[in-house]
Amino acid sequence: MMQRPLLILVAILLLPVTACAADDYSDDAEKPDESVVEAIPYTSSWSAEPHIDLFDRGSELVRAAIEGGRHASFYGVYESYPGYVEALGYPDFSIADITGIVSKRNPGPGEITPLTYWYHIADIAVTAEEITAEVCDDRTLAVPSEARGRHGHAWVVTLQNTTDSPGLPGLPDLDPQSADPAVHRVPDWNVYGSWKITRLRTGGQNPRENIPHPACTQWWLSRHPDTVKVFDNYTYTPVGDVAAVPVAPQFPEWIGPSQPR
Repeated sequence: MMQRPLLILVAILLLPVTACAADDYSDDAEKPDESVVEAIPYTSSWSAEPHIDLFDRGSELVRAAIEGGRHASFYGVYESYPGYVEALGYPDFSIADITGIVSKRNPGPGEITPLTYWYHIADIAVTAEEITAEVCDDRTLAVPSEARGRHGHAWVVTLQNTTDSPGLPGLPDLDPQSADPAVHRVPDWNVYGSWKITRLRTGGQNPRENIPHPACTQWWLSRHPDTVKVFDNYTYTPVGDVAAVPVAPQFPEWIGPSQPR
């Protein structure tokens, strides 16, 4: 099969933010800037295959890796989730395994269109030492737009543990339809703990072939019954205008760690 280029997820317009310089990074920067957190115009909403527990430690780490990477793509790595810089090993990571957009220090000015990112964990393998997952994404904008061809991307995420304990998952958010103002859009604790992100990129397990997990195809088809074709497990939209979709509640929300800090 011919080699296809690794998909680099291109972020839409970027919000202005003052990122901490590397020399100025300190423990204080571990806590997200509350003014930034309140202003985040997009949410993430997750689902998973029936046999996958969305709230166990493995899935939680996959969610934190992708969400932290998305946040970094808009605001810069030093403004991402607490512990993201250390989990990523920034700036000493493998460019072959970490998509560039999730590891930019300061992405620059602009505005973010209000939207919802939808994620689905298609497959996951978990041990005490390593977690690998295949995740598909999709998005809906809260403003009218034009069809963009393919429905989303296929991600592969790997994390490796540096200790013998995987840690405990945080408190679960069991209501996808509500947003609790008392909990967090962005975690205020280091979800990653002893885990390091060693792969965070699009293109599926084999970036040369760039074929998503079959469960991704079924998920996209369930979300888009108007799909016009399926090619290499990706699904495609008909040409035309797309109506605005209100931003969905963040799900799961980051309530807090299982143990007091």
